[in-house]
Amino acid sequence: MLFAENGAVVKDRRRSRFFCKEEFLKRLITLSAVLAFQLLAAGRLHAVWQFSNSGTANSLNGVFFVDSSTGWAVGASGTIIKTADAGSTWSAQTSGAVSTLHDAQFSGTSTGIAVGAGGLILRTTDAVTWQTMTNNVSASDLLAASWSVSTGTVWAVGESGTILVSTNSGNKWDDGDPGNGAPSLRLRAVYFVNASTGWIVGDSGTYLRTGNGGNTWAAISAGGTSQDLKDVFFVDSSTGFIAGDNGIILKSTDCGSTWGSRISTATDFNAVHFVTNSLGWAVGEAGIVVASTDSGNSFYSETSSAAAALNDVFFVTSTLGFAVGDSGLVIKSVPASSLVPVTSSTGAVEQQGDLTPLNNLIDPSIGQFTTLQYLFKKAGRVTIKIYTMQGRLVKTLLDEYKTDGVYQDVIWGGRNENGETVASGIYLAHIEAPNFSSSKKIAVIR
Repeated sequence: MLFAENGAVVKDRRRSRFFCKEEFLKRLITLSAVLAFQLLAAGRLHAVWQFSNSGTANSLNGVFFVDSSTGWAVGASGTIIKTADAGSTWSAQTSGAVSTLHDAQFSGTSTGIAVGAGGLILRTTDAVTWQTMTNNVSASDLLAASWSVSTGTVWAVGESGTILVSTNSGNKWDDGDPGNGAPSLRLRAVYFVNASTGWIVGDSGTYLRTGNGGNTWAAISAGGTSQDLKDVFFVDSSTGFIAGDNGIILKSTDCGSTWGSRISTATDFNAVHFVTNSLGWAVGEAGIVVASTDSGNSFYSETSSAAAALNDVFFVTSTLGFAVGDSGLVIKSVPASSLVPVTSSTGAVEQQGDLTPLNNLIDPSIGQFTTLQYLFKKAGRVTIKIYTMQGRLVKTLLDEYKTDGVYQDVIWGGRNENGETVASGIYLAHIEAPNFSSSKKIAVIR
């Protein structure tokens, strides 16, 4: 790869192709710009997001936890993965299916369902084995599910206005829309706050509500929007949120009768989850994560260090949450307060550390590499690892005890653990040090 002296043209003699350097770099940093934009800043950072190795490259569409240790994620090709140690490790479970799974929901610690393409419904009663359930109502893709709280009733919704209901914990399924109140559009999410009251959202601003356990569904305007609505979540019977395309987040405080816009950006949101009445998150395309600490009245951005779409989010507690997305992406939140600031003698907060690739654009085919300069304020174990943007480990560059200081002793030449040259793309250099962690992007071109 050769650069003209004025930086205007790049020529690859091996492939006889020409590139505009500025345009190429612009494309490489577009995702960074998306992740960096600020949203109605409201308070300090609440959570820091770290990659969790899912063990799969299949896209993940849904995530659900039954306690602070145990959770599941489901996705493409019948993928079901489970963690029993709060996301430190994930193991595959046999689904017996090859179709895409879109959502998983549990009632208690052992009984759960997963729904997916072609009307597929899987059920487990021991949190280990999954059985395909009979669905004679609809063969349309099922995109989401929800249990009625403290009951054996579970709902599923999907393509072509499909609404299904089971009153025996997912064993037998019936038509959940006997009054035919749903339009023949894609229904993307369903949420019940009790046995009687539930909400459904879908494409083209579709918003349905029931107050009689699904005997009838009423179509109501969701703030007048015609955007595709991707998720709905209610904190209680009064306060709820809807997330959708073009950065829409809506809030209702009257059981979903009226809705007001909380935020509007250019990035699509795919999921929203509030763990308390005041604290919640929304996730979406290009790895976007936004959080609110004031009951959804305002949101601010949090850096996920991910570029792939995030398709679902679930918080177990106010400090422990997970988001899943394309290409097996799983990220886990840790409280920002766990990163204890280092203060000077005057009491002013100093920088805890820094990670800087001295060259963030390399071509391994001609021997280029980057040196990673890093500093930290407290002695201890330091790791520097390279990850794909989907969170898969590429190579461990450093894992040893270090005294505090500034270092330039780590280099990366665009190769994985096996010494193979990695594919062109954007990678993350991630450092973990006492009281400090950070990720920086490195572009590899070949």
